[in-house]
Amino acid sequence: MQHWEGEAKRLAKAFAGKAKQEGDSGQVHRGALRFAAVAAAGEMATALGVVPWRAGEAETAALACFNAWAAGFGRTGLREHRQILERVRNAIQAGQSRFGRVPHSKVQSFYGDDAGDSEGGASNREGEARSLSTLGYLHDIEPGKSCYLFHDSGWSEILAGFDLKEAAAVLQEQGFLVPGDGGRPKRKQRVGDQTPRFYTVRATILEWDASDLAKAVPSPADAPAGPIDWPMDGPAAPGVDDYDYGGDPFADDLDGW
Repeated sequence: MQHWEGEAKRLAKAFAGKAKQEGDSGQVHRGALRFAAVAAAGEMATALGVVPWRAGEAETAALACFNAWAAGFGRTGLREHRQILERVRNAIQAGQSRFGRVPHSKVQSFYGDDAGDSEGGASNREGEARSLSTLGYLHDIEPGKSCYLFHDSGWSEILAGFDLKEAAAVLQEQGFLVPGDGGRPKRKQRVGDQTPRFYTVRATILEWDASDLAKAVPSPADAPAGPIDWPMDGPAAPGVDDYDYGGDPFADDLDGW
């Protein structure tokens, strides 16, 4: 029995060495441990003649499944970060009609002069009424730089279930949120006679894809040589793991993969 325990841990460690990549998040690391257990079980079943597989086939299959899962999950970005970006992008894609446009004479950016619009536009009262049914405005804060200006109600609606400040921080980190003065998440924008603050999201978010979060992760061929520090015993930060996997059956002997 002791022999097979040691063999399981050896096989799991070998799997981890092939599965891990520099920059993997803790979530991906913990997911790899589950696939390592499957790979080890499959290889031991092969050695005992329980299944008609050749040595290495179970590990290869488990590694292929893990890589497919990790690619879809996102290796470097937390799952919640990806969900936030997807939520904002999808809300814009599906809700184009919910973004009002205000003539230039009624919208003036604090980051550059607008040319103005001699035709005038909707009254401030009309703008207030319209904002009740919209998510915000679509406006060029600078020539050629379109942004979606979310008012508080719109931001709360599309990001229901998420921490609103955290969501803004995620978008700003990815370069999609234009910050306000002093690095505030909301930016002033003149609308009629008022200067409310909006969450200003660059239109380039429409080009974003979930795979963009993993672009910084090197492929196995490009990964640096030598062992990569991937500790197993460090506590996870609150909220970073979507699943409760329980205790790690390999933790005693596989520290510092």
